[in-house]
Amino acid sequence: MDPNLERELFEAQRPTAPLHGILCGVDGTDQSEKAARWAARLAAPFRAKLTLVSVLQLYRVPGLPEPTEAAEKQTIAALEGLLRDLSGSLKQPGLAIERLVRVGRPAEILAELGSAPEIDLLVIGSRGGSPLARALLGTVADRLVRLTDKPVLIVR
Repeated sequence: MDPNLERELFEAQRPTAPLHGILCGVDGTDQSEKAARWAARLAAPFRAKLTLVSVLQLYRVPGLPEPTEAAEKQTIAALEGLLRDLSGSLKQPGLAIERLVRVGRPAEILAELGSAPEIDLLVIGSRGGSPLARALLGTVADRLVRLTDKPVLIVR
């Protein structure tokens, strides 16, 4: 997208009520990075705190060994590094960034953290996926919208 057009669209969509806190789900995809950039742009003018959250969902597959504690710790460390790098690239004057890594189901964790009174907006990227997968499983964004009473911005 043309940077000038993107800037104009952003300015047209700037909220008029003050924001105190924005929570953004990050999973390492391009869409989640784009969502984090939008969240930072929305937070900065209000000096709102931006909380970046990455959720590790452990899958249990019948017939396969359980994930080891060492593998879980290694994955959590990788997610912490991802959030550290991303928050470094988002740094700007007046923007406070918090980084959290949690283990669980992403939509549920984001909804729970987003229910805090200081969070005014949840931001998440849209991963897309195949139409069949979306129809059968839904997406984290779909589920999050159903679980929270807070506004959710889904960035494509």
